Amino acid sequence: MEPELAGVLALGVFITLFGDLLFVNAIEYIGYRARWTGSFTGAVASPLFTSIPELLMFLVALYIYGGVSGEKIGISAVLGQPFMAATIILPVIFLVALIEYMAGRRVDMVLEVERNLVIPLYTLYSCISNSASPNGAEFR
Repeated sequence: MEPELAGVLALGVFITLFGDLLFVNAIEYIGYRARWTGSFTGAVASPLFTSIPELLMFLVALYIYGGVSGEKIGISAVLGQPFMAATIILPVIFLVALIEYMAGRRVDMVLEVERNLVIPLYTLYSCISNSASPNGAEFR
């Protein structure tokens, strides 16, 4: 590898890590100031803020490039990112939970979610399932 390329790569990694550090601290500060719980900040606010680059790429592709090529770029940005993130993030979460369990910092391998974060999702699910069932009967 050429020294110039290695330097640019190292600089890019450093800038990315520094930006991530600023982003995480900013999101936590916003959650603290708004008095959000940690689960809400991590499960709702962070994904909203992290999806902004994909949204901007989608809008730029549609408005600047337009036509078929802009549509393909936009759709690829919107559909490709969640699959890429899932293939990277989910194994990392599993490995961190496994390492913490093996180090004795976790009692079990169950990932916990605060109840007040799950209640709106359960309510939405029950509304959808009741409207989809015949005669509004509830599934049990």
